[in-house]
Amino acid sequence: MALDNEKLTERPALTNSQDTDIIHVVRGNFSYQKEAQNFNAGSISALDDVGNVNVPSPQTNNFLKWDTTTNKWIANAIELADLLDVVIDDNTLVNGQVITYDSGNEEWVNTTPSAGATVLNDLTDVNAPSPTDGQALIWDNTSSRWINGDAGATTFLELTDTPVNYDCQNGKNVKVGYGLPNPTELIFTPDYMDFACSDEDSDLAVGTVFTMICNRDYRYISAVEFSVTTAPTGSTLAFDVRKNGTSIYTTPPTIDAGEKLTATATTQQLISGFNSLLAIGDELQVRITQVGSTVAGAGLKATMVYNNRVCV
Repeated sequence: MALDNEKLTERPALTNSQDTDIIHVVRGNFSYQKEAQNFNAGSISALDDVGNVNVPSPQTNNFLKWDTTTNKWIANAIELADLLDVVIDDNTLVNGQVITYDSGNEEWVNTTPSAGATVLNDLTDVNAPSPTDGQALIWDNTSSRWINGDAGATTFLELTDTPVNYDCQNGKNVKVGYGLPNPTELIFTPDYMDFACSDEDSDLAVGTVFTMICNRDYRYISAVEFSVTTAPTGSTLAFDVRKNGTSIYTTPPTIDAGEKLTATATTQQLISGFNSLLAIGDELQVRITQVGSTVAGAGLKATMVYNNRVCV
């Protein structure tokens, strides 16, 4: 209050209480200055008491978010869609959707995978129908698909000196069995033993026998392949391989008429039990059981395939 440097004074009341004596009256100008206003004690006890804030029950890790519908600050849980480069369409959210990157808009969006894909195996480049604990997906070049594999598997390159618990000869190499029913299996690289069963020029004859006494072990014999330098005609050549007088075959090997190899035969050989074993001292016998009816065939040679098996 400004009074042009004058003062208002009040004289003490006279004895007559109805009589007041103002000894000096001045004309003054009044001015007003706004001061900071304090809330009354106890009127603000929580953020929700502020007029444009509506957070009656805030939760841990909530943050304040402006709500244009109510024009108030509200408590909001942290969500994926709150990130600047993530756009989640609540109207299209369904079970099974994934978050994928949209390079055109430079943002992450919710997307439904390929139609019908409910498990990993439904994807076109995945063949993992029966996964088990500890497995991992590995790429198979043969099928150009992801397949089940051992997460702890070691890659073997030119592995030698195979441990004895593989039940095979020391020093054997192993390789990955591509082309087998299970292309991730390790198999031993097979060994081969070649031997001649006749001279080069004489016609082969039924009953001719080649005999060898083994001076070492030949484990896991998977086949005895035959070849001739002169092809039979008129009928096939047929053979039997015997161990100590007993055939090792379920289906014996043959060479078709006009052919020179058992490998090209219409009916392929099958060893009983899928493999055989020759030990030191065993007798290996090759017996001719049929020759060509027009040209018998000549120059018979054999190749024994052994140590051809999956590592165990």
